[in-house]
Amino acid sequence: MGRMKRKKHLIKTPTKAPLSGTRMERKADPDYKQFWQDEHCNSNSRCMSTTNPNNVFRWFGMPHPTSNQIVLDIGVGTGEFATHCNDWGITVDCLDIAPAALSKVEQVARHGYLSAESLPANEYDVAIAMFVTQHVADNNLIHLITQVRRSLKRGGKLYIQFPTLQTMEPSIVENEGKPLEICRPPKEALSMLENRGLQAKEVGQRLTFPHVFLYFMEGTKP
Repeated sequence: MGRMKRKKHLIKTPTKAPLSGTRMERKADPDYKQFWQDEHCNSNSRCMSTTNPNNVFRWFGMPHPTSNQIVLDIGVGTGEFATHCNDWGITVDCLDIAPAALSKVEQVARHGYLSAESLPANEYDVAIAMFVTQHVADNNLIHLITQVRRSLKRGGKLYIQFPTLQTMEPSIVENEGKPLEICRPPKEALSMLENRGLQAKEVGQRLTFPHVFLYFMEGTKP
Protein backbone atom coordinates (compact mmCIF):
# COMPACT_ATOMS: atom_id res chain seq x y z
CA MET A 1 0.00 0.00 0.00
CA GLY A 2 1.02 3.59 -0.36
CA ARG A 3 2.24 6.13 -2.86
CA MET A 4 3.96 4.79 -5.91
CA LYS A 5 7.60 5.78 -6.26
CA ARG A 6 7.95 8.63 -8.71
CA LYS A 7 9.39 7.53 -12.03
CA LYS A 8 9.05 8.30 -15.72
CA HIS A 9 5.39 7.65 -16.32
CA LEU A 10 4.35 7.21 -19.94
CA ILE A 11 0.66 7.87 -20.46
CA LYS A 12 -0.72 6.97 -23.85
CA THR A 13 -4.01 8.13 -25.23
CA PRO A 14 -6.78 6.59 -23.11
CA THR A 15 -8.63 3.79 -24.84
CA LYS A 16 -12.23 2.88 -24.20
CA ALA A 17 -13.46 -0.67 -24.15
CA PRO A 18 -16.65 -1.66 -26.02
CA LEU A 19 -19.87 -0.73 -24.29
CA SER A 20 -22.08 -3.47 -22.92
CA GLY A 21 -25.54 -1.96 -22.57
CA THR A 22 -24.95 1.25 -20.66
CA ARG A 23 -21.93 -0.05 -18.74
CA MET A 24 -18.33 -0.09 -19.87
CA GLU A 25 -16.65 -3.45 -19.40
CA ARG A 26 -12.99 -3.01 -18.61
CA LYS A 27 -10.56 -5.83 -18.15
CA ALA A 28 -7.14 -5.76 -16.53
CA ASP A 29 -4.16 -7.82 -17.67
CA PRO A 30 -5.36 -11.47 -17.80
CA ASP A 31 -2.03 -12.58 -16.33
CA TYR A 32 -2.23 -10.11 -13.44
CA LYS A 33 -1.91 -12.78 -10.73
CA GLN A 34 1.30 -14.12 -12.20
CA PHE A 35 2.55 -10.60 -12.86
CA TRP A 36 2.28 -9.61 -9.21
CA GLN A 37 3.67 -12.92 -8.00
CA ASP A 38 6.72 -12.37 -10.20
CA GLU A 39 7.09 -8.78 -8.99
CA HIS A 40 7.20 -9.86 -5.36
CA CYS A 41 9.39 -12.90 -6.02
CA ASN A 42 11.92 -10.75 -7.84
CA SER A 43 11.70 -7.93 -5.27
CA ASN A 44 10.96 -5.66 -8.20
CA SER A 45 9.89 -2.28 -6.86
CA ARG A 46 8.97 -0.67 -10.19
CA CYS A 47 5.27 -1.42 -9.68
CA MET A 48 5.22 -1.63 -5.90
CA SER A 49 3.83 1.16 -3.83
CA THR A 50 4.98 2.54 -0.54
CA THR A 51 3.94 5.42 1.65
CA ASN A 52 4.06 6.41 5.27
CA PRO A 53 0.75 5.29 6.80
CA ASN A 54 0.37 8.68 8.44
CA ASN A 55 0.03 10.16 4.95
CA VAL A 56 -2.65 7.58 4.14
CA PHE A 57 -4.60 8.58 7.25
CA ARG A 58 -4.25 12.26 6.32
CA TRP A 59 -5.38 11.78 2.72
CA PHE A 60 -8.48 9.90 3.85
CA GLY A 61 -9.11 12.32 6.73
CA MET A 62 -9.43 9.27 8.98
CA PRO A 63 -8.44 8.82 12.61
CA HIS A 64 -5.34 6.83 13.44
CA PRO A 65 -6.39 3.21 14.16
CA THR A 66 -6.07 2.19 17.79
CA SER A 67 -4.71 -0.93 19.43
CA ASN A 68 -8.21 -2.24 20.15
CA GLN A 69 -9.13 -2.22 16.45
CA ILE A 70 -8.53 -4.83 13.75
CA VAL A 71 -7.37 -3.54 10.37
CA LEU A 72 -7.45 -5.20 6.94
CA ASP A 73 -4.66 -4.19 4.55
CA ILE A 74 -5.83 -4.80 0.97
CA GLY A 75 -2.87 -5.10 -1.41
CA VAL A 76 0.38 -5.56 0.50
CA GLY A 77 2.70 -3.49 -1.71
CA THR A 78 6.08 -3.25 0.01
CA GLY A 79 4.54 -4.25 3.34
CA GLU A 80 5.18 -0.86 4.92
CA PHE A 81 1.61 -0.29 6.04
CA ALA A 82 1.26 -3.67 7.77
CA THR A 83 4.67 -3.26 9.39
CA HIS A 84 3.77 0.12 10.86
CA CYS A 85 0.44 -1.21 12.15
CA ASN A 86 2.27 -4.03 13.90
CA ASP A 87 4.81 -1.58 15.37
CA TRP A 88 1.94 0.49 16.76
CA GLY A 89 0.35 -2.53 18.40
CA ILE A 90 -2.54 -2.67 15.92
CA THR A 91 -3.81 -6.07 14.82
CA VAL A 92 -3.57 -6.25 11.03
CA ASP A 93 -4.59 -8.92 8.49
CA CYS A 94 -3.48 -8.77 4.86
CA LEU A 95 -5.25 -9.62 1.61
CA ASP A 96 -3.24 -10.08 -1.58
CA ILE A 97 -3.47 -12.28 -4.68
CA ALA A 98 0.27 -13.06 -4.62
CA PRO A 99 1.59 -15.66 -2.14
CA ALA A 100 5.01 -13.98 -2.31
CA ALA A 101 3.45 -10.72 -1.14
CA LEU A 102 1.92 -12.36 1.91
CA SER A 103 5.21 -14.04 2.75
CA LYS A 104 6.74 -10.57 3.15
CA VAL A 105 4.35 -9.70 5.97
CA GLU A 106 3.98 -13.07 7.68
CA GLN A 107 5.98 -11.81 10.67
CA VAL A 108 3.79 -8.75 11.20
CA ALA A 109 0.31 -9.78 10.00
CA ARG A 110 -2.00 -11.90 12.12
CA HIS A 111 -3.43 -13.67 9.06
CA GLY A 112 -2.83 -13.50 5.32
CA TYR A 113 -5.56 -14.20 2.76
CA LEU A 114 -5.19 -14.96 -0.94
CA SER A 115 -8.88 -14.49 -1.73
CA ALA A 116 -11.56 -12.15 -0.45
CA GLU A 117 -13.93 -15.09 -0.04
CA SER A 118 -11.69 -16.39 2.75
CA LEU A 119 -12.07 -13.25 4.87
CA PRO A 120 -13.93 -13.77 8.15
CA ALA A 121 -17.33 -12.12 8.52
CA ASN A 122 -17.93 -9.11 10.79
CA GLU A 123 -14.27 -8.97 11.78
CA TYR A 124 -12.71 -5.64 10.82
CA ASP A 125 -13.08 -2.11 12.12
CA VAL A 126 -11.14 -0.64 9.20
CA ALA A 127 -10.16 -1.86 5.72
CA ILE A 128 -7.79 0.15 3.53
CA ALA A 129 -7.03 -0.21 -0.19
CA MET A 130 -4.39 2.06 -1.73
CA PHE A 131 -3.25 1.72 -5.35
CA VAL A 132 -5.33 -1.41 -5.87
CA THR A 133 -8.48 -0.51 -7.81
CA GLN A 134 -6.74 0.55 -11.03
CA HIS A 135 -5.48 -2.99 -11.55
CA VAL A 136 -8.81 -4.71 -10.90
CA ALA A 137 -11.43 -5.35 -13.59
CA ASP A 138 -15.00 -4.18 -12.93
CA ASN A 139 -16.51 -7.54 -12.04
CA ASN A 140 -13.59 -8.45 -9.78
CA LEU A 141 -13.69 -5.08 -8.04
CA ILE A 142 -17.42 -5.38 -7.37
CA HIS A 143 -16.79 -8.85 -5.93
CA LEU A 144 -13.95 -7.52 -3.77
CA ILE A 145 -16.07 -4.70 -2.36
CA THR A 146 -18.89 -7.15 -1.63
CA GLN A 147 -16.60 -9.48 0.30
CA VAL A 148 -14.89 -6.68 2.18
CA ARG A 149 -18.27 -5.29 3.24
CA ARG A 150 -19.14 -8.74 4.58
CA SER A 151 -15.90 -8.78 6.57
CA LEU A 152 -16.50 -5.39 8.20
CA LYS A 153 -18.10 -5.02 11.60
CA ARG A 154 -21.27 -2.97 11.76
CA GLY A 155 -20.10 0.62 11.55
CA GLY A 156 -16.77 -0.52 10.08
CA LYS A 157 -15.23 1.55 7.32
CA LEU A 158 -13.63 0.79 3.97
CA TYR A 159 -11.18 3.48 2.87
CA ILE A 160 -10.47 3.01 -0.82
CA GLN A 161 -8.53 5.10 -3.34
CA PHE A 162 -9.33 5.44 -7.04
CA PRO A 163 -7.37 7.15 -9.83
CA THR A 164 -9.02 9.17 -12.57
CA LEU A 165 -7.96 11.37 -15.44
CA GLN A 166 -8.54 15.13 -15.36
CA THR A 167 -11.24 14.59 -17.98
CA MET A 168 -13.14 12.44 -15.45
CA GLU A 169 -13.91 9.99 -18.27
CA PRO A 170 -13.82 6.21 -17.82
CA SER A 171 -10.69 4.96 -19.51
CA ILE A 172 -7.81 2.54 -19.55
CA VAL A 173 -4.35 4.06 -19.24
CA GLU A 174 -1.44 2.17 -20.75
CA ASN A 175 1.81 2.48 -18.82
CA GLU A 176 4.79 1.00 -20.58
CA GLY A 177 6.05 -2.14 -18.88
CA LYS A 178 3.23 -2.18 -16.33
CA PRO A 179 -0.28 -3.63 -16.10
CA LEU A 180 -3.16 -1.66 -17.55
CA GLU A 181 -4.52 0.96 -15.18
CA ILE A 182 -8.29 1.47 -15.12
CA CYS A 183 -9.48 4.99 -14.40
CA ARG A 184 -13.00 5.39 -13.04
CA PRO A 185 -14.75 8.74 -12.45
CA PRO A 186 -15.80 9.53 -8.86
CA LYS A 187 -19.52 9.06 -9.51
CA GLU A 188 -18.92 5.55 -10.79
CA ALA A 189 -16.77 4.68 -7.80
CA LEU A 190 -19.41 5.98 -5.39
CA SER A 191 -22.06 3.91 -7.16
CA MET A 192 -19.91 0.79 -6.83
CA LEU A 193 -19.71 1.27 -3.08
CA GLU A 194 -23.36 2.24 -2.62
CA ASN A 195 -24.62 -0.64 -4.76
CA ARG A 196 -22.75 -3.06 -2.51
CA GLY A 197 -24.54 -1.74 0.59
CA LEU A 198 -22.04 0.82 1.88
CA GLN A 199 -22.82 4.40 2.85
CA ALA A 200 -20.27 6.13 0.63
CA LYS A 201 -18.75 9.57 0.30
CA GLU A 202 -15.72 11.21 -1.25
CA VAL A 203 -13.33 12.48 1.42
CA GLY A 204 -10.44 13.95 -0.57
CA GLN A 205 -8.42 14.15 -3.76
CA ARG A 206 -4.93 15.07 -4.89
CA LEU A 207 -3.07 15.47 -8.18
CA THR A 208 -0.16 13.07 -8.61
CA PHE A 209 1.19 12.34 -12.06
CA PRO A 210 0.30 14.77 -14.86
CA HIS A 211 -3.37 14.48 -15.79
CA VAL A 212 -4.04 11.88 -13.07
CA PHE A 213 -6.00 12.57 -9.89
CA LEU A 214 -6.23 10.29 -6.89
CA TYR A 215 -9.48 10.53 -5.02
CA PHE A 216 -10.33 8.96 -1.72
CA MET A 217 -13.60 7.29 -0.75
CA GLU A 218 -15.04 6.20 2.55
CA GLY A 219 -17.66 3.46 2.73
CA THR A 220 -19.39 2.65 6.02
CA LYS A 221 -21.21 -0.60 6.74
CA PRO A 222 -24.59 0.34 8.27
